[in-house]
Amino acid sequence: MPSPWVFKFGGTSMGSAEALRLALARVRETRAPLVVVASAASGVTDLLLGAAQAALSGKQADVERAAAEFQRRHEELLAQLFSQRAIRTALEEMLEGSTNELKAICASVSVLRELTPRTLDAVAARGERVMARVFAALLSESGVSAEYVDATEVLFTTLTPDGLWPDQDRSARAIKRLLRPILRRGAVAVVPGFIAAGPEGQVVTLGRGGSDLSAALLAQGLGAARVTLFKDVDGLMTADPKAVPDARVLAEVHYREAAELAYYGAKVLHPRTMIPLLKQRIPLFLRNSFNPGFPGTRIGGDVAAGEYPVKALTAIRGQALISIEGNGM
Repeated sequence: MPSPWVFKFGGTSMGSAEALRLALARVRETRAPLVVVASAASGVTDLLLGAAQAALSGKQADVERAAAEFQRRHEELLAQLFSQRAIRTALEEMLEGSTNELKAICASVSVLRELTPRTLDAVAARGERVMARVFAALLSESGVSAEYVDATEVLFTTLTPDGLWPDQDRSARAIKRLLRPILRRGAVAVVPGFIAAGPEGQVVTLGRGGSDLSAALLAQGLGAARVTLFKDVDGLMTADPKAVPDARVLAEVHYREAAELAYYGAKVLHPRTMIPLLKQRIPLFLRNSFNPGFPGTRIGGDVAAGEYPVKALTAIRGQALISIEGNGM
């Protein structure tokens, strides 16, 4: 089997019927064995977390509105995307079950007046899980063999002094065991991003933008040839275009440069995305879902500093600097 590729589609790339069809086109034109990481549709994670916070405050009407909006948004997508009634009915039943589970969790939060990180993760995880199932079904209806694999079966975390951290060795073993057979059958494996299994088997989240990290971990476990993150920007830029209007897209940067830009404020990448890719030197591509002809940015380990070593500027806003001075210091 040729070395697989990993695609990750961000929230805007999953946020409308038109965007999902563009994502479908990117998959259909790919000849390599493929794993797809699906994000929640744009705005859905905030909607879900808002429902949990409303439940904590006893605002039942807000919970009901959020749950109804969650179901409505996805039902509209199903109506626009699927012509086969059996597939649509199965997805509608899945969606209704996820919505009812959301309401049940929020009801418990409202009664207990307690919202734990574990509960928040259980609430937030459904956005990615729903969209991954929707995209897998869309591929199947379009004639592309696809299988849904829940992230908690292939991505694991362990508790460290610094908090939860990906268990890369355990994840790699599960990835090889579960995903490689799917790819050998010629099917696309579709995995929800942003989530993993915790030390006790519970669902945990990988932080904002965690789907980028999901894709990198899957690529590491598979020994992938490349990872492509499809977003709503053309690539990594020399500066924030909102602050610097003539900022331009960088054709290529080194892993270290990309990691530093992400850590110090460039929101286009999850700060930990580079870590799983470094050892195997798996190249990462940032591309725009809505501008498929543009090559985007390549991030790798073979990028030289060049004549102008300073390639980009970034900043973290709202920071304070405290300088302590004194004799002997």
